[in-house]
Amino acid sequence: MSKFDDLKVKHSELTTEYFRLMDQGPTNENNKKLDELEVAMDHINREIEFENKKFRFSANYFNNLTMGESRELQKFSFAKFLREASTGVLTGLEMESHQEGVKEMRHIGGEDAKGFCISEKVLLATNVRASTGQNITNPADGGNLAHTMPVMYFEALSNALVLPSLGATFLPGLNGYLPIVRGSLFDAEWLPEGTGSTTVKAQYGKILMQAKRVCAAGVFSKQLLIQTSLGVENMILNGLVNANAQAIQTAIINGLAANDQPVGILTTEGIAIVPGGDNGIAIDWSHIVALETAVALVNADIGSLGYLTNAKVRGKLKNTLKSAGAPAYCWEGAEVNGYKAAVTNAVPSNLSKGTSVENCSAIIFGNWKDLLIGSWGGLDVVVDPYTLADKSELRIIVNSFADAAISNPASFSMMKDVLTI
Repeated sequence: MSKFDDLKVKHSELTTEYFRLMDQGPTNENNKKLDELEVAMDHINREIEFENKKFRFSANYFNNLTMGESRELQKFSFAKFLREASTGVLTGLEMESHQEGVKEMRHIGGEDAKGFCISEKVLLATNVRASTGQNITNPADGGNLAHTMPVMYFEALSNALVLPSLGATFLPGLNGYLPIVRGSLFDAEWLPEGTGSTTVKAQYGKILMQAKRVCAAGVFSKQLLIQTSLGVENMILNGLVNANAQAIQTAIINGLAANDQPVGILTTEGIAIVPGGDNGIAIDWSHIVALETAVALVNADIGSLGYLTNAKVRGKLKNTLKSAGAPAYCWEGAEVNGYKAAVTNAVPSNLSKGTSVENCSAIIFGNWKDLLIGSWGGLDVVVDPYTLADKSELRIIVNSFADAAISNPASFSMMKDVLTI
């Protein structure tokens, strides 16, 4: 949870307590507590405002936006964009965003836009705000929807992915190709004066990260898109973010480099594989140690180390003691052996090993900082007002561009034959 979110939770808790005391009536003790709560809430409000200023400054600074540009871009409306795109004519800021987005698409070397574009600048700067006429002091009139801090597309996309929470490097705003050089470390030796080195030339490999198209589709009613509430803007943004996140995350873990997918972690050459058994095996503490040892043996056990697996393996490890009679389980809290651990069911549970057919799971350990997730340009949006016209609905197709790569496969180890039943 971010500091801003933590402050909001604290403020909500204090507000709840304030109203509880108000309902009890005006006693001396209650009045004293109410005064204390007002001071505490005032202090939190000042902290929230400071975090707002800090966020706005950093967002503008790192995205090369002036405060004026940022304020203007924050007027962009996803609902208005889709509504106008269905008619074939954009106006105002939404039209400017499209024109900028077309230039970005050409700059990254991808295909020409298939529909209307939402530029990367807008995605970096857009905030979702309360509509005119809402009263943010009254929850029923929009207070529950009000945000005092921008909800940016790329930030939301990063948060929707499990992998950045493990320490994966998220790189929005890329252009063209991103070459990643993989090479061995320097070798050194002690030599007497005048003796040449026998160290062989280090071998280097190179991979290219490049924009790969991710396509998400959804349906919105025309009645929904004529609304101007913050809730509708959030619904559109979150639906888009979650669809993209699921597609990206699944490909990063399982991609086969076919159909323009990235090469997934489970199919990357050079990652150490810890074998369980000929027909799979129930995971236990020895396998946890083996996964960590495989990375440590090549001196790669540094950086943002952690585990990634699915819900089935987590459940198994929560019920597996480290050793017989020991009062400690392999998975406790959100950690495995002191390392952070994350769960997504994008990690498969239908792998096969020997006679164990489509019931094996995977678990991955490593330095997640060496996993790079890149995003290129803005969004290419096609709005189809015809297919579902009889239902007064619009079919929305959104193309975005992403890729992923592991800069050092030796930083990871995995087990792909875990039995959980």
